[in-house]
Amino acid sequence: ISDVNARDFNGAAACFSVVSADNYHTAFLYLDGDAIADVNQIGPLTPVFIRDDSAQYYFEQTDAGQLLLFPVDFSRENGQWKILQY
Repeated sequence: ISDVNARDFNGAAACFSVVSADNYHTAFLYLDGDAIADVNQIGPLTPVFIRDDSAQYYFEQTDAGQLLLFPVDFSRENGQWKILQY
């Protein structure tokens, strides 16, 4: 999140899997102030499962009184956890 706030999109993309980094880097280029504020509101991640080479967590947001859960998928690459998608 700090890289997105600093508009360091190369740094932010480095947190993503090689499978998805280019797509997220491109998406970051189009973030405006409102979208960056939305990223800042992502709360803590809660684990769903953790395996040797994959994991899934989720974060919660409330919209119009409705609780929404957003999955975040990770893969282990070269010994480091990388975001596959969210």
